[in-house]
Amino acid sequence: MNKHLRLIFLLLMLVLAVVPLRAQAGDAERVANTFLEGWAAQDYERMYTLVHPTAQTLYPQQVFTNRYTETAAALSLTGLAFTIDDVKIQGTSAAVTYDVTFESGAFDPITDENRVMRLVRSGGNWRVAWSTMDIFDMMAGNASIRVEALPQTRATIYDRNGLPIAFDGGTTVSMFSAQQDMNGVAQCQALLADIMLEQPGIMQQRFANLTPEFRFWLGEVNTDVYAEFRTQLFDTCGVEQDLDTFTSAPHRVYYGGRAMAHVAGYIGSIPQEQLAAYRQLGYSENELVGLAGAEFTFQQELAGQPERALRIVDGTGIVLRELATTAGTPPTPVQLTIDRDLQRITAEALADAFRYGNTNWGSVSSGGAAVVLDINSGEVLALASYPIFDPYLFNVNVSSISDRGVWSQATFAPDSRDPIRNRAVSEQEAPGSVFKIITAAAALNEGTVQRDEIFYCGLQWEGTSLGDTLPLREDWRAVETEEPFNQPAGDVTPAQALTTSCNPFFWQQGALLYRDVSPSIINAYSRRMGAVQIYDMDGMYAPGTPWQQTQGAVPVPGSVDTALSEAIGQGSVTMPPIQMAVVAMSVGNSGTVYEPQMVKQIGGFDGTPVTFTNEISILNTLDFNPGVIETLQEGMCGVTTNPTLGTAFGRFNDDLGWVEFDTPYTSCGKTGTAQTGQFPNAWYVSYAPRDNPEIATVVMVEQSLEGSQVAAPITRRIMDQYFGAQVASYPEWWNTETYSPLPVPDGVR
Repeated sequence: MNKHLRLIFLLLMLVLAVVPLRAQAGDAERVANTFLEGWAAQDYERMYTLVHPTAQTLYPQQVFTNRYTETAAALSLTGLAFTIDDVKIQGTSAAVTYDVTFESGAFDPITDENRVMRLVRSGGNWRVAWSTMDIFDMMAGNASIRVEALPQTRATIYDRNGLPIAFDGGTTVSMFSAQQDMNGVAQCQALLADIMLEQPGIMQQRFANLTPEFRFWLGEVNTDVYAEFRTQLFDTCGVEQDLDTFTSAPHRVYYGGRAMAHVAGYIGSIPQEQLAAYRQLGYSENELVGLAGAEFTFQQELAGQPERALRIVDGTGIVLRELATTAGTPPTPVQLTIDRDLQRITAEALADAFRYGNTNWGSVSSGGAAVVLDINSGEVLALASYPIFDPYLFNVNVSSISDRGVWSQATFAPDSRDPIRNRAVSEQEAPGSVFKIITAAAALNEGTVQRDEIFYCGLQWEGTSLGDTLPLREDWRAVETEEPFNQPAGDVTPAQALTTSCNPFFWQQGALLYRDVSPSIINAYSRRMGAVQIYDMDGMYAPGTPWQQTQGAVPVPGSVDTALSEAIGQGSVTMPPIQMAVVAMSVGNSGTVYEPQMVKQIGGFDGTPVTFTNEISILNTLDFNPGVIETLQEGMCGVTTNPTLGTAFGRFNDDLGWVEFDTPYTSCGKTGTAQTGQFPNAWYVSYAPRDNPEIATVVMVEQSLEGSQVAAPITRRIMDQYFGAQVASYPEWWNTETYSPLPVPDGVR
């Protein structure tokens, strides 16, 4: 073969060799492209089918999938784009060079260039010789991707006076003892329940099944609280400082401990079902976040956005590679409308009442609530619910808490009365006679009764001529045993009918309003006076939050019988307590229905700029006919000033021997005893003082006794301390008599 033919032959062989290489490169590129498209679509099953059998032996499909899903979660992956730059064939293997960009919900786009994917021929097809380093270089063995945040102090929650409600860097004291060291186990349980606002029954459960010599954790209290009660704790419970106490490392502390629970809320570990959403915001799984209350609502402001780094770390925590960083934003304090001292007074008044009445109504009641509003702005000064929970149980950084699981289980057991509920805003209860304020407003303003009209309030009422299907209905006085309330109220004006809570008067007005005005008229007045609606409350108890408000219900009656029940707050009428506080506020301030508010401002403390300042919000102005509101005020003030008709007179004056002394202020209110399925709900709504009123209040105690017997004394405890008056004792019979259910008059249900 001459040299020309040899040259042609060599060129032909070279061409024949290159064509298969190009075909192989194209095949390898298609496999790599399909693999990366699967990654972009998070189709890990499709990706796994392209993995070489040897790699599949080393990495089972579930392990393979888990590594990708964990990476996607750590990256807060929202998208992936790639470009293939080059393919090189080396015998039965191929090297694909490519660039990839990760779109993240928590970081700026992360571009990783000059990555190499290796493929190997298997059964005539290219397959990915996969390892964890195909996710990221340096991600070998047990290395993982982790979001690490630089520590940042959570901002303080302040009260209306600029005093801290929740703050980082405080300490708590863990207390330990053994029952054999106590000077009376029952006495120690009572003291601890008093200090920690705990239910007596729950405290007894925590002592149960322990041997006398077993030294156990009694509870966690703020450092200042321990200092206040240190001597009593030693004398009664055998808790000796240094030997039986342990002061925690600094952590987030709440003023008054549990007293702030249903306002400030609490922080804890991110719930598993919310972890993906928090990762999208850049959080790592070990961070603490707000889980309820202000801590939850203002999580972004209080926590800020700390500087975060996305890193590959090995099993010992050594950083192997840093993938991305993001700048943070400083935490911002939040100032609530709450008065922290009044909040503590209110929470303690509820807790003290339940403990003192534990052998009486406190043994059957399922819980209660109290709200105090600024009558001239609608700002919430205090909001408490009972039972109260321990916010420190959720914070894993309070490492001094022993047997956290046991205590949590006892706290939230089925018979614990569910302390996590926020009864002030999230529960709707039958309001009973406190609802008569609304019925009276409708009757007076619509003209079914005149201000000076006289009505005879007897022990029975006959309303068949108005459409009632019952031959007779009995007033509550028909089953009363205490004087002077076991006698007919007699001739009363509309104001006096409200004062004495005359059922026959309100049955009559309910029937007349239904027949002569409109079946929906009481529903309309309920809304007009601020009830049966969801308040904004600065997002604190908004729909979708852990303690979202309930709207309440005042159904439009379809019959006279139903209208009669609704006129006295029975039947299907339900209200969350805060709504009745708004109704009392609108009467006390002569007609302005303010929307309840929880926040004064965001920022403005600790060197931060003000980013939000709240403004007073008015829901409605009661443009009632002349004299209507004055009649309502007269009726409510008579409840505590009229010795023969006032249903709460004996709770605020000593004339009947029920209390030790008169109040220096006048509480204008309305008692309510709502008949429910088992025991009645006790209500007292009010405003005070009579002249130039400052506050509107509501106290509601579920499944207990009459409003005058239970809710009114609790309200007095709150008001006595608010006005700086001598504090009256709770009724002695709460603690000395056993519970006797109330008799129900015929026709009340």
